[in-house]
Amino acid sequence: MGNFNKRGFTIVELLIVIVVIALLASISIVAYNGIQVRARDSQRKSDLAAIAKAIKLYYIDNGTYPRETGNSNSANGRVGEGAGLDSMLEPYISGRIPKDPLADDNHYYYYDGAHQCGGHPTSAILFAKSFEGSFDDGSPCTNYGSEGGSNQPGAYHIRLGDN
Repeated sequence: MGNFNKRGFTIVELLIVIVVIALLASISIVAYNGIQVRARDSQRKSDLAAIAKAIKLYYIDNGTYPRETGNSNSANGRVGEGAGLDSMLEPYISGRIPKDPLADDNHYYYYDGAHQCGGHPTSAILFAKSFEGSFDDGSPCTNYGSEGGSNQPGAYHIRLGDN
């Protein structure tokens, strides 16, 4: 009467398998998100290096870094979003001017042609506001002021030189 020789999995075995699969899926999602953050930060460093190179080429041709002019052609402002610096750099960058991978109010590239940089009152500064990961930009500046959000935690700076 009580033939219990049926084959199959018990409810406990099935629950254990489901828990293990859920655990592996959650670990994969966390690892994937970390990879995306590192990839965007790497792209930011690459973009800033390309923009800095173009600014240095501009300097070679013009004898000065792009400066704030007080009109719509001013060099200061966000880079890659149609600011005055974008048109100045077009001859020096092939393709489009890079902009931050997220390009929102908390993630952007900014240029200031006469920035206060720790004892260098007329330094040209290029920076990315809000890197997502941790980094050390090796910056020689201890105080950037607040223009463009450069003094915010996570801002990555490149000091191009003194004008």
